[in-house]
Amino acid sequence: MEQHLRQINRQQDIKVEGLRQTKNRLKASQFKMKMRHTELRKQLKQQQPERTTIVAMIKSLRDRLDERTFEQYGQLNQLLYEYDSVFKRMNFENTTNYRFGYFVLAEQEPLFVDVTTNDVYFVKSRPEMARDLDACKALIEEKHAMIVYCYSSINQSKSERQLMKKPRQQTMKPPLNHAMKNRLANCSFTLITAKHAHRYRDALRVYTKDVKIIDPYEVNPSRLFKQSRTFDYVFVFLDSCPHSVTDYLKVHQQQHRIQTFYRATPEMVVARANYVVLNDPVRTVVETIT
Repeated sequence: MEQHLRQINRQQDIKVEGLRQTKNRLKASQFKMKMRHTELRKQLKQQQPERTTIVAMIKSLRDRLDERTFEQYGQLNQLLYEYDSVFKRMNFENTTNYRFGYFVLAEQEPLFVDVTTNDVYFVKSRPEMARDLDACKALIEEKHAMIVYCYSSINQSKSERQLMKKPRQQTMKPPLNHAMKNRLANCSFTLITAKHAHRYRDALRVYTKDVKIIDPYEVNPSRLFKQSRTFDYVFVFLDSCPHSVTDYLKVHQQQHRIQTFYRATPEMVVARANYVVLNDPVRTVVETIT
């Protein structure tokens, strides 16, 4: 009997020892899992990119610019153009006392020029914030301007890029199309664009002298198209117009008289002018009668 009890106690001790060892293994495994979890969280945090501000991104781009990365910066001109367009649009759509324009020094007198109305204001305070020709946001109070914020100088950047350009090689001009000149000679065109306007105008003036340019950021859409009524055809360049012009066209567009372009070239403008005149039903009827 006593031997049987000792055997039972020995079996229980073995079970207890087995449970203790299992418990220790589980604790060790749990500790390893916690350590692994902590390590994975650190790795994940290192891999996740921090939320970067646009200012920090621009600084990073400037720091990385050198001879090796130069070709990767080819879209900067487009970015600057978009920046310029948004700058003008902000002022066009602005209804508060904040205005957008340029800081100028006239005989050492600090002045602020509204980019939309061309109104000139004396700078009341904080003129030290701006350099000559800097683009600025200003608060207008009692015919004076207080500089609130200065942007990178759009005009200065443009002029610097112009100075860096190599002179273009002269190219052979295409022969004059006399039939097209006779067709377009008595036609008038309005070009609604804030970009490359003079290039488009000069290309058209080879065939007709009656060409007018309107900057869509300086005139509201209804007045803009009202000014164009005296012209036979209106060419709208959508990539250099505010959204308000696009919205206006959706409602008021006359299919043949008003033509729209996106990323046009002077050659495309001339070709479209020839096409719309050639296919104008009203003009075709008049020519047939005469």
